[in-house]
Amino acid sequence: MANFEQLQSLWNKQGTAEHIPDIAWLRKENKTTKGKMLQQVLFRGVVLTTTGVVIFFFMLKNGFGVKSYLSHIAVAGLGVLVFLQGLVEVYGAILLAKIDELQEPAEHIYSWKAHFQLRSRILAISGPVYFVSFNVLMIAFFVEALNDFTVLQRVAIGVAYTAWIIYGWFVVRRRTIEKEAQRIRQTIENLQKISVALRTQ
Repeated sequence: MANFEQLQSLWNKQGTAEHIPDIAWLRKENKTTKGKMLQQVLFRGVVLTTTGVVIFFFMLKNGFGVKSYLSHIAVAGLGVLVFLQGLVEVYGAILLAKIDELQEPAEHIYSWKAHFQLRSRILAISGPVYFVSFNVLMIAFFVEALNDFTVLQRVAIGVAYTAWIIYGWFVVRRRTIEKEAQRIRQTIENLQKISVALRTQ
């Protein structure tokens, strides 16, 4: 009976050992995840800031064909807004790039949690401000841009634009934020597994 219990104990220990995570693989996965996130955030930042610069370039060159002061203010405002939102994304990429993979697991976990909290606060503020400001400026731009359109055409454009902004805000933006949050949570979970594995070695 004693021999059976010893064999059972040995079997349980072997079964536990098989579930020890591969530290090298987890670290590689975290590095890959960070790289993908960095590329995406930086890409959005570069595209938005470049778009803002392009808007200003054409605004100074031909004014996009607008004549009223309201339209000029709207287009200039859109350029500033898009450029600033791009800087927010670039700032997020800089913060992400500063996370050091060579930190001890506990410090690394703290860095990711701090980044996640800060990123969430930034998006909670910049997202609604950008959404509201962008659409107010677009409506101001449409006042002159749709002057020569019929009522039916204006309604069609209004419906299409409304559908687009609702889809962008409630579907695309939500998916993007959730995907980023999920990647951060997975990275933190991997680091916690690494920390536990190192303590059991």
